[in-house]
Amino acid sequence: MLAIGRPLTLVDVHRVARHSAPVCLDGSARAGLAHTRQRLEEAIAGGATIYGVNTGFGALSETPVTSADLQALQVNLLRSHAAGVGPPLALPVVRALLLLRAHTLALGACGVSPALVEHLIELLVRGVAPLVPSQGSVGASGDLAPLAHLALVVIGEGEAWVAGDRLTGAEALARVGLAPFPLGPKEGISLINGTQLMTAIGALAAHDSRRADHRRRPPRRPLARRVPRLGPPLRSGGSTPASPTPVRSRAPGSSARRSPDRRSTPRTPAAAWSRTRTRSAACRRSTGRSAAPSPTSPAP
Repeated sequence: MLAIGRPLTLVDVHRVARHSAPVCLDGSARAGLAHTRQRLEEAIAGGATIYGVNTGFGALSETPVTSADLQALQVNLLRSHAAGVGPPLALPVVRALLLLRAHTLALGACGVSPALVEHLIELLVRGVAPLVPSQGSVGASGDLAPLAHLALVVIGEGEAWVAGDRLTGAEALARVGLAPFPLGPKEGISLINGTQLMTAIGALAAHDSRRADHRRRPPRRPLARRVPRLGPPLRSGGSTPASPTPVRSRAPGSSARRSPDRRSTPRTPAAAWSRTRTRSAACRRSTGRSAAPSPTSPAP
């Protein structure tokens, strides 16, 4: 079972997105989420001003929000950003999107509650796939529009697929036995402020390209090892070396092979000059020419 909150690989994303591999929340990640959530709640109770938690967004960043409206602030943020268009994303991409968003939140830096991450994991486990339009992300602060459509299903709004049926978010949760999740402070902005859509598409594409490249490569063949011959072969039944193989007789006029002694002779400049002189003298005798003086012999 894949533990959310630990490092993920491309194969992990592929298995969960396309083969519905089981997932769960890592125990240490749950403890870290509880700790950061407690610190956030203590800061809010102490009167700290935190952007997007008890203030407005963008141009309203200096507008305070009362404690009674903190939950409504997060819900309205999701509704205002769920403005995607185009055909829905493929089911494997949506499942990868759910996995990566749950994984990012489980790292503990966003201040969300462990219950929110567990709710996302339950959507994966029970086969709920939010309907996410394929167009709408402009890359500013992340994939805001696509993630907003995903987050609407978490709170029982929007639309989702369950067992091939297109349902409203509330109907989809009711069919699998889940209730809409009540968002707390900061949990709405934490759901949509990320780049998990482009990461999901890129991770699946990278996994597929690796598999395609591996299939195109020919199988590696083992290199033949040349075993050196340490000596002459032995006769069967004894240790006496066998007699060397006789050399076949050469036809008249054929060039002679080099003898083993000649091959083992070091090729020094003097030896090479001596062989050249011998061959040249043989050629002159056959043609009747006189021998030329060697470079080292005195002139007449």
